[in-house]
Order: sequence, then structure tokens, then C-alpha cells
Amino acid sequence: MTDELTSRRGFLRASVAAGTLAVAGCSESGDSRAGDASPNGSTGTPSQSGTEAGSESGASIERTVGPPTRLVADDPSTGERFGSGVAVGDGVALVGRRGDYRDGRRAGSLTVFERADGEWVEGTTIGASDPADGAGFGGVVDVDGDVAVVGAKDDDEQGRHAGAAYVFRRRDGDWSQAAKLTADATTTWFGGAVSVSGSTAIVGATSYGGNQSSPGAATVFERGDDGWTRQATLTVDDVAGFDGFGSTVDVDGDVAVVGAPDHDAAGEGSGAAYVFERSSGQWSDGREIGPDSGQAGESFGKGVAIDGERILVAAPSRDRGGTEQAGAVFEFERVDGEWSQRGTLAPAEPTEQEKVGNVGTVAVDGSLALAGANSVPMGDADTAWGYVFERSAGQWHVVERIDTADLDGDDWYPGAVAIHGELGLFGAPQDDEPAGNDSGSAYLYEL
Repeated sequence: MTDELTSRRGFLRASVAAGTLAVAGCSESGDSRAGDASPNGSTGTPSQSGTEAGSESGASIERTVGPPTRLVADDPSTGERFGSGVAVGDGVALVGRRGDYRDGRRAGSLTVFERADGEWVEGTTIGASDPADGAGFGGVVDVDGDVAVVGAKDDDEQGRHAGAAYVFRRRDGDWSQAAKLTADATTTWFGGAVSVSGSTAIVGATSYGGNQSSPGAATVFERGDDGWTRQATLTVDDVAGFDGFGSTVDVDGDVAVVGAPDHDAAGEGSGAAYVFERSSGQWSDGREIGPDSGQAGESFGKGVAIDGERILVAAPSRDRGGTEQAGAVFEFERVDGEWSQRGTLAPAEPTEQEKVGNVGTVAVDGSLALAGANSVPMGDADTAWGYVFERSAGQWHVVERIDTADLDGDDWYPGAVAIHGELGLFGAPQDDEPAGNDSGSAYLYEL
């Protein structure tokens, strides 16, 4: 994301209350008059998260999170996994349906929701110009302004599971495909991670230039007078096959960050992340960033996000405060051209196997950030929730822990997260309620 959030300290009054959107061209404002009210958000106590031990600072966070607007497709179907990829921008929310079955193929699609007069209305559903069965279109998505990039990591046009990504552009309110992006070499799961910033798009692949055991890469595309063209392929020499390099990516302006969560930088499966910077059209070699004290098996790099001078990297399997796999998100800041660790985003009291930042669920915009936490054992069942963080006085604090009453860990909530300004979007692609097994839903919050 490129827009910086202006810091606000007063209480925020959410204008969108709980509601369910289920009919094309019709939405519910979510007030008490609406039918099919969505679950209320469950919240935790705001707490300090600037240290891994989670010690309290005593600072208060004057922000409230509004109840969610629940987004579901007007034509939900079993197995479509609505919410597998999510993105939110200026007046628009995009929700991927990577298992959507259309025209005899389970090729996937993307549903667009637009905000009008304070309400969210389901608009068009778009797909690839060359839909292919099992391509996974909609598994990941990003948007910046009038440009969206959608991944289809199992597209087979360039080879089995080679993958692809699609660029869509909005003109006069209508979305249309502008390009199909592919790599310039043999890849696996190209399109498993995507990001767009202005005229730059980046697409990750977990293997590049050989077979499935080859190290991954991230390919940068630039939009010019002749459309979208490859500008560079970002690789590093010290990663190996199956290190997951390219499985997570993000770009903001002239800086890109790429995760390698299975790299053995500080022990087996400790993970790593790499920062690339562009100057005069040329991309630098990747510079590795990592926590001051890495841990084997912590999967650092499982999620990455960048906004301006700040990078967030998830380590969902990190032990924290003596608690196994509590997870944490690390903050890095660029000062005088150097990236250094600054803080940690995590709840004050760690929970065993909470895995904060799991499944690549981390996003940041200005002083606000989101992170998911998946498959938390609670009695005989698993549950899941997300966290809203705010940065104040140089430290990150938990604003609220949010979950939904009708979802549990089996619903994979949140399966993806996105943030833009004071809007947060969480996907629940395995929610069974809309139309049966894994039909999926998404939840939009005013932060």
C-alpha cells in the first residue's frame, strides 16, 4: 500500500455496523434494522506489545474497532473458498474465490464490493480471460488505486503448477483484464504471492529456473507505454530449494521485501526475509533482515508487509516468554539507509500455539497493523482470531483482539488480511455457513 495513514488519537466511531451482504446490487448498512445480522466482534483488552515478553507499558489506546460487516457471495457454492485472498482500497474491497466453479471449470474468480453512501454493495465478479480448471485464480490479491493483481499459482499454461498472475484495471467503474503475467523461466507456484504499488507489481514463485527443488524468486513488472513488462527477477544466493523464498512478497514504491520462511538462517526452519531497493531503475542485491535472536523453526518470513520506512515480518512459530509457538511479528525501520529491528507486535500474554502472523496474515498501513492467529487449542476445539495493533510513542500496542461468534479454527479465520487506512478485511475461506463445506466469507471492520 502506498497511502500513509494520518495518525489519529480520538475515539473512532465506526460507521459500518454488523451486516451481511448476500444479494447482488443490494447491501445492508448493518444497523439494527438489517436482517441476517453478522456476528458481533469479540474484543480483548488493549495491551502493550513492544517487547517479546509482552510486558505492560501502561499506555492506553484511544481507539475502538467497529462491529464487522460480513461479506458473502450472492451465489455461494460449496468448495469455492470465498475469502482465500482479500484486498481493500479506496472504496473497494476485493475477495478471492480460488475454488469458484464456473463454465464447467473450478478456475476461481474475484468478487468486487464497492462502498456507496456508507454501504458495501456487491458488484461484479471477474475472472481470468483464459480460465483453467484448478488454476487457483483468486488465491491471493492486492490492489492499489485502480489496479489489482490476482494470483493463479496453479495455472498450467507454462507447465504443471507453473502459475501466473493477472492485472486488472478499473476504468469508469468497470474492471477489465490488462495483462497476464508469467515468468521468463520454469517456475513453480508463480502467483502464490503478489503485490502492487503504483506502476510496479511483484509476483513470487517458490521455485525458479529449474525444477521444484530450485530456489524461488520474485519477478518485478513495470507498467509503461507498452503495457506491463518484466523489469527484474529478484533472487539471493544463500537460499536453497524448498526454503520458501518468494512465498511471501510486498512492495511499496522502490522497496520490496521477500520472505523465505523455511530458510535455515539461524537454525533449521528459522526463516529469513530480504529487502531489495530500486535506484535509477536498477534493483539492488537482497539484504537479509532477521530478529536479533533467531530461533530454529520459527518460520520468520511467513508473512511480510511494508509501508514507507517500516517493514513487518511474521514469525508465527516463535517461542515467546517460555510459551511454545506463541508467534510474533517483528518491526524493522529504515534509518539513514539501514534497516534495523525496532519492535515486536504480539499480545502481552502469550498463548501456546497461537501462532501470531500465521499463514502470511500480516498487513500494515501507517500506524495501524493487522495480524492473524490460527488454530489455537481452546478445550476440545480450535479457534482463531485476528489482532489490531496501533503504533504510539514508538511502540506497538494491541488495540483489540477480534473474532466472530460463528467461526472456529476449522473455518481458517483469518485466512488472509488486508488494510487500507482505517479499513481492515479478514478472510474466512473455510466458513461452511453460506453454502456448505468451504464456501467461505469475509469480514470488514472499521478500525
